[in-house]
Amino acid sequence: MNIRVGDQIKYLNDVGGGKVISIRDKKIAVVLQDDGFEVPVLITECIKVEDSEPEPVRQQIQAPVKETYQYTEINSPENEQLNLLFAWIPGDPKSFEVDDTDLYLVNDSNYFCQYLCALIKGNKSQIVAHGVIEPNTKILLDSYEKRVLLENQKLWINGQFFKIDKPFEKKRVVDFAVTLKPEKFEPKRFKPNDYFDEPAVINPIIKNDFYEGIEQLSEKSIENVKLEKDFTPKKETKPVQDKNAILEVDLHINELLDDLSGLSNADILNYQMAKFREVLEENKTNKGKRIVFIHGIGNGTLKTELRKELDRKKMRHQDASFREYGFGATMVIM
Repeated sequence: MNIRVGDQIKYLNDVGGGKVISIRDKKIAVVLQDDGFEVPVLITECIKVEDSEPEPVRQQIQAPVKETYQYTEINSPENEQLNLLFAWIPGDPKSFEVDDTDLYLVNDSNYFCQYLCALIKGNKSQIVAHGVIEPNTKILLDSYEKRVLLENQKLWINGQFFKIDKPFEKKRVVDFAVTLKPEKFEPKRFKPNDYFDEPAVINPIIKNDFYEGIEQLSEKSIENVKLEKDFTPKKETKPVQDKNAILEVDLHINELLDDLSGLSNADILNYQMAKFREVLEENKTNKGKRIVFIHGIGNGTLKTELRKELDRKKMRHQDASFREYGFGATMVIM
């Protein structure tokens, strides 16, 4: 009789039985009886109970299904740089009045982007779309009436970049907001472009690894600047009326310019510094005047250039209020 540990048995020539808890010398089964006693019994005196309780079936855990993508990588050094942008195209390309507009996200790089887009109004945010955009693709996020779009103040995106099944260079997380202004949707702003058959407004988020609105230039790129362009700042500084009032000047490039097409990293830095110098020049006779230049944090390139120039001119300056500006602003005392 093939008796094993765990079998339920009954005695051949006696009343009772129990569960086999061990086997000794292949001849004797130690049986745990219902009364709690352990009794050695010859295996030849045991009969296996066939309807003994079966062993529990182990549940198999199914491996998660790996999501598959079909995408195209462009084998060029340029496409290893990030180019991410918002684009608006008219709902009716034949209409001269842009009332309805389609909002697109364009990923012109060899990286995946896991993104979250939202409209911001005051301190409230409303999700527009979220997901993953594949390399070298564009997706429609949503369609809006211009009136509805302009009821919000900013369009915000947060995203991180990666490749699947291959090593990749780590890229900085994007956290960027586009200010929504009526002039951005004027018909003349919709121009021919490389991404759509229709005229579109192209708003860069990242351009050739340069994150718009964040000072991201390397020291090498600054040293390579050989030509400075003569820029006319878009915003005119209002006449100073209250000598004690603090003048705030936001040097983020997306606050100074609506269209960054054709500008290199060096051009952008030069434009920001031109605005900085212009404000200093306009207020040079306002002794004691306090001016806060908002330059952001980034990797500190704009802040470094700005402070180097202040040190050269021996002008009084300090960090602006941390409570109001964090580490992203410098106060100049004229």
